[in-house]
Amino acid sequence: MNVLLYSLLGILIGALLQYWFGNQRSRRDSVQSFRAQSYADMLKAMSDTVFAQRQNDKVAENTALALLTEAKARICISAPNKVVAAVANFWRIGAQLDNPVSIDAFSHMIKTMRDNTHAGGTIEQRDISQIMIGQDEITENTEQVASADKLRL
Repeated sequence: MNVLLYSLLGILIGALLQYWFGNQRSRRDSVQSFRAQSYADMLKAMSDTVFAQRQNDKVAENTALALLTEAKARICISAPNKVVAAVANFWRIGAQLDNPVSIDAFSHMIKTMRDNTHAGGTIEQRDISQIMIGQDEITENTEQVASADKLRL
């Protein structure tokens, strides 16, 4: 009788622990997915805003700005402090890609977001800068800064 009771108790405890750990993992994965989508939505809305500004399309610009605001709000609510600080820093210095300081802040913001999504491996900030704005190194003498896109927000 004791063996049967202990066996059933062991099965019950094992099932409860499996349910609890599975539920925790599911919640963590859901939050991580929500954050990653918020980061991607913010970058897309930034790009859409610049494109609309180039086309002088006020309706598209307003739509993109609304989506940008929504994505930033989701980041403020769900992202870790490091990501929120990096996003705030980029906006604090003007949210324009027209000078080395803001380009560096933009690249740092994306690197911080990427680090938070556990994308795997390490990536240099200069690689992010090259991929996102076509500029490898960020220096005060960079000629390419003059041709960088401006983001007026």
